[in-house]
Amino acid sequence: ALESARASLLKDPNVELRAAVLRMASVTGDASLLPTLKARLNNTKSARVVKQAALAGLAKLNLREADAELAHWLDRLGKGQVELGLALDVQEAAEARNDNPKLTQALAAYKTSQTPRQHLDLLSLGGDAHRGGGLFVNHLAAACIRCHRVARGPGTTVGPNLMRIGNRPPHYLT
Repeated sequence: ALESARASLLKDPNVELRAAVLRMASVTGDASLLPTLKARLNNTKSARVVKQAALAGLAKLNLREADAELAHWLDRLGKGQVELGLALDVQEAAEARNDNPKLTQALAAYKTSQTPRQHLDLLSLGGDAHRGGGLFVNHLAAACIRCHRVARGPGTTVGPNLMRIGNRPPHYLT
């Protein structure tokens, strides 16, 4: 019953719902999810947020096949064959599998091949607005909300309002 409900929800037109289903299902580390994650990730019509959820799901699966798929995406990243909006997600997924020496080495090689400017460019693309909003409000170490606010939302005015921070060039953040 659960698998049929998941399959039905993954066909829903709402991309945020499809991504949420992948994220929730990935938490369990269910190996049966691997074909679905790979299919969503490799489907050129999948929305970015769905692909991001699929990458995060692969990172949670402690399977040789999942690591092989992540290695494939790291290889594509090194060759410039990954859309920039997913590049950071590929890196984060590989970092999460730090118990795999091949992925760790491939990721280190990719990172050393990047200039600081290229790295900043990656940080300005992609991401997950919902997750970022949660970090802004709830992350204890960053504590962004202590100094900033977004528009007229919660926070303070000690630091600048971050409403239009996404419109700034990456070097503005350094």
